[in-house]
Amino acid sequence: MTNKNTDTSKVIAIGALSFVNFLGFTIFIPVLPFIVRDFGAPEWVYGVLLASYPLAQFFGAPILGEYSDRKGRKPILLISQFGTMMSWTVVALSYFVSQIDGIATLWPLGILFLARIIDGITGGNVSVANAYLADITPPEKRTERFGRIGAIVGVSLLIGPGLGSLSSSTRFGYLGLAALSFMISLATLLLIWRYLEETLPESERTIASTRWYQKINIFIRIRNLETRPGGKFMLGLSGGFGVIQAAYQSIIVLFIIDRFGLSQTELGVFLLFVGSFLIFNQEVMVKLFVRKIGELETFFAGLAFVAIGFIGITLTSTLWVYTIIYYVLNLGLSLLTPTIRSLLSQSVSNKKQGEVLGLDESLRSASMATMPIVFGALYGVITYRSFYIITAVAIFMMLLFYFSKSRRKLQER
Repeated sequence: MTNKNTDTSKVIAIGALSFVNFLGFTIFIPVLPFIVRDFGAPEWVYGVLLASYPLAQFFGAPILGEYSDRKGRKPILLISQFGTMMSWTVVALSYFVSQIDGIATLWPLGILFLARIIDGITGGNVSVANAYLADITPPEKRTERFGRIGAIVGVSLLIGPGLGSLSSSTRFGYLGLAALSFMISLATLLLIWRYLEETLPESERTIASTRWYQKINIFIRIRNLETRPGGKFMLGLSGGFGVIQAAYQSIIVLFIIDRFGLSQTELGVFLLFVGSFLIFNQEVMVKLFVRKIGELETFFAGLAFVAIGFIGITLTSTLWVYTIIYYVLNLGLSLLTPTIRSLLSQSVSNKKQGEVLGLDESLRSASMATMPIVFGALYGVITYRSFYIITAVAIFMMLLFYFSKSRRKLQER
């Protein structure tokens, strides 16, 4: 009984860390446009500030993941979470600098950009958190555990924008957001320190095998990665899923506004409602599918639901019909995330958990930094037809997965 309780505490601490990492991105989404406007900066500055977080995470995730394979999980989690907490003090510094009379707007915006870079790099510790979760979870339970963490992430996606708006609505502006985020980060740091035990013994740790310039070259890292049969194939598919997810997130709100004409308040309520699908699907449906048909079949089913969902949402102008179809799309996205991470974690030894999950997170961060620009521009030209391009990517991944020899190698493991 004690072991079970201890294990639960560890999962809660890892869940809190994942919550804080995604909160660091979503809490700023509704606030940044107003900060940029108040400083009188051009609109492209908003895009730069928003993209700076996933771009920094792109470099930070594989480096932190590899260091956790060498130095242990807990030290890297503590150091990186401390860095995340400190990034919010830099946000506060940006606010105080902006209050100085006659100061050029370049200074507070530059400091804010630095804060987003620090938060993004240290937010790369999600790869270490996933490696820690893989360490304490038997292979047959990993999809279920990753699904549970996905449900926690869903909560951060739901409440992050609301917390950002409310904490910045006082006379102190975004200083309130910085103070709230600092306190949440501090609480998470204490949870990690109190409840997480080291899961990677020194005898199982790796020795540094790459030079510094190779650490930031993701293509060299992927080429040199040692995996079991099918491991790199799954990493490639995960990169494709990252493109799908980032592209979808870039244009879905624009599509809902254009198709249904919702006001800002109506949009917020609707997104809150449909966002709850993610929590239910990650916590309930993922376990159900994996137990009934297995991980590989669940992955394939997820791609099928995604393809059907993207086509379906473009075929209706009725909100309640859209909501039903959107559930199918959300179910597909919910099935894919935990199964990919579970299959990746099983493709390497314990010594390489941090590295492979770090590379996976890096690929997703690259998509989060680039796809909003690409698909934002596409949507401006071809509107809802942009979803057909995303559908084509999902169908290509289905065919590749179904006919690939690597899938058979995964089945034989």
